[in-house]
Amino acid sequence: MSEHQHGSGRCLELAERLSEFVDGELPEPLRIEIEQHNDECTKCKKFVESLRRVRDLAHLLPRPELAQERLRRISEAARRRLES
Repeated sequence: MSEHQHGSGRCLELAERLSEFVDGELPEPLRIEIEQHNDECTKCKKFVESLRRVRDLAHLLPRPELAQERLRRISEAARRRLES
């Protein structure tokens, strides 16, 4: 990005894709564009760092387990839907 556009619509535009950026799900050209923007924009860079912290903390939470009966009902409902 040739000119810094902090505080403009560009920050907001890129913010919509930051979750995908943090998860490594963006195509390379957009990933590079966000990295370059973050090199110039302290607020966006801090926001990305906070998203990474949230993601890392979320991975520490125990995963809820579905009760076996509920899981069976969901599976049966899905099978009936596929068969109809």
